[in-house]
Amino acid sequence: MRVNNRLISISFLSIILILTSCQMLVGPVPQIIHPPDDSAFSLIFFPPPDTYPGALTVYISQDPPEGIVHYTTNGSPPTCVSSTALPLTISEGTLIQAIACSEENLPLRLPVAANYILDGNYYVSAHRGSDDAGYGNKTSPYKTLGKAASLALSGQNIKVAEGYYAESLSIASKNLNLYGGYDSAFSQRDSFAHPTTINPGNSSAYAISISDSSTVLIEGFILYGGSGVSESYGVNIATGSLGILQHNVISGGFGTSLSVAVNQSNAGTSSLVKNNFILGGSGAVSKGFYLYFSTDRIYNNTIYAGSGASAYGIDVGFKSRPQIANNIIFGKGNPGYGILESDSGNNDGSPTLVQNNVIHGFSSGLYYDDEGSGALMLVSDLNDSSKTTQEGILSASGNISLGIVNDWGTNTSVFISLKGSDLDAGLWDPAIQNWSLQATSACELKQGGLDGAGAGWGMTHDFYRNPRTAALSCSPSNTGAAGWSLGAVEQNS
Repeated sequence: MRVNNRLISISFLSIILILTSCQMLVGPVPQIIHPPDDSAFSLIFFPPPDTYPGALTVYISQDPPEGIVHYTTNGSPPTCVSSTALPLTISEGTLIQAIACSEENLPLRLPVAANYILDGNYYVSAHRGSDDAGYGNKTSPYKTLGKAASLALSGQNIKVAEGYYAESLSIASKNLNLYGGYDSAFSQRDSFAHPTTINPGNSSAYAISISDSSTVLIEGFILYGGSGVSESYGVNIATGSLGILQHNVISGGFGTSLSVAVNQSNAGTSSLVKNNFILGGSGAVSKGFYLYFSTDRIYNNTIYAGSGASAYGIDVGFKSRPQIANNIIFGKGNPGYGILESDSGNNDGSPTLVQNNVIHGFSSGLYYDDEGSGALMLVSDLNDSSKTTQEGILSASGNISLGIVNDWGTNTSVFISLKGSDLDAGLWDPAIQNWSLQATSACELKQGGLDGAGAGWGMTHDFYRNPRTAALSCSPSNTGAAGWSLGAVEQNS
């Protein structure tokens, strides 16, 4: 049989073309990557994104667990080759962006961002805080000041909600700011409406101790020295440290032999104590202040020497050179001194300044012992205690005093008695410990005082719950509605 070679060649070529076409149709199909469907999955950040006070360890997990978490902290979007080391610790405000990927480095869900803010503010609440489970922020505060102070760094703040704190706080080698008087949500601050009390009870001699070259601001607290101890202190400042104490009620507490509200011991610094109610406590010897080797500035305080058998408003001790101005200093008639200056000078020529104070209810308003003491300058003080004992005064002018006793008899520079035995300080009612001055005081002081709310420190009422008013202009003749500001916060007339 004769074969048509040309036909065979054409048929064979057709078969090759058909096979080639089929191969093209059934060959490898390019892979299509669909966006991850994360509707049934989630990335969980713990603790949750929020504002925190300081360094924080963050965990990132998946629900349900699948694949590997990758994240970035530098602001760039995460990919399946980003870091995987968990947990991570942050020490500054950080935006964490995370994504979950499969072992084949394919994304399993869309990226998630979590913003952490670290603002240096520690929060403490006796009512809803926890030292174990808390994070020290508004949402999850600590329970004790001790926990917050142990973690806070120099320059940071501790904000404390209303409540009773049965603890003693020690601050060493760091500079902190302590603010009391917040409501439980930390949305409002008023130290009278939201009293914040620290009382160590039998656990310690002091409410707060500041030592080892620390500088600490304390504002808006009620502080008690300890009980069940021989010596108790509201605030103890020592070893080169400096305290800024303002708008507090500070009591020396219940030491059996000695109670001191503010004890500046061997500090060698110039603490500032202003606009406080200072209560000497109930020790056998009670003192509003004891100063040892310091140059404190004591301004605008109401100072009660305490109920001790011997009571002192301010005891100016070894090598101390304070400035004591615009204070109201009270005793209850027990033996003691409004201001005692003894062995205080270091012969550097700088005097102790006692100016514009009211001293009342002591066996001696001022006792000055110049053995070892330096110069003393007295300006415009009102003293209606039974006698004033002094010697070696640098200068004295414009002072008002009831009775003059110069025990040493060697110096003629003494107080000038302007009113004599009929002097009356013009107090509201000392019998119930209302020591504010009346507008008819012999000092001719008009009431008014500081606008605590406007000043931002949280006091809207005075010690007796009377609303505060803004201070008006004060002329030298005191003709305005508000005059010199003496004491912590005066009662309105």
